[in-house]
Parts: sequence; structure tokens; C-alpha cells
Amino acid sequence: MNIRKSAAFELDLAMQAAWYAEQGGVELAERFLGVVEATVGRLAQGERLGRRRFRGHPALGDTLCANVNRPFHRQLLFYHESGQELFLDRLLHGARDLPRRLADQPGLEE
Repeated sequence: MNIRKSAAFELDLAMQAAWYAEQGGVELAERFLGVVEATVGRLAQGERLGRRRFRGHPALGDTLCANVNRPFHRQLLFYHESGQELFLDRLLHGARDLPRRLADQPGLEE
């Protein structure tokens, strides 16, 4: 499956990796990036991870949500599929106001 990453996903990923680097060092940030990559790899291999969280929401009804692999499992990967393409839409912490945060541009302060 081909993988396409939105600009929002790329920014979410970079911001979260920077946060991990600041909080725990470069090794932690690199570990985080590797775990996200492994999760994306599982999705690209056709593994059905996650579920539709927002079925009733008009803009998010087709968006799937999967937890990133442990130990970063509180990070949620939002994606959708079309044919042989996997579109990575966002990467957010699960404790966020998700419908609102998904509609916001990455990097906006709460």
C-alpha cells in the first residue's frame, strides 16, 4: 500500500518528536519516531488497526483512528484509505478534544 502523509501529520509528528526530545532526550524522540514508523508499517501491510471514532461527524466519518504501538500508545494516528493508498491525516495525543483538534491546524495553542 502506498503511504501519503498530510502536511498536518508531518507537523504533528515533528512537534511531538521535538517535545519528546526536550522532555527525555534525543534517544527518546528517535524511539518515538521508530514506533510511529512501525505502526504505519503495520497499517501499510493491510493490518486493520483502530476504528472509526466519529461516525456521526460529517467531516470525520471515514477517518480511522489507531493507537501508536506501545509504549507510545496514547498517541493516536488518524488515517483513511482509498484503494491502494494509505493517507496519514493527523497524529494527536488521545487526551485532547479530538474532534476540535482534528479540525484545527497543527501547532495551535489550546
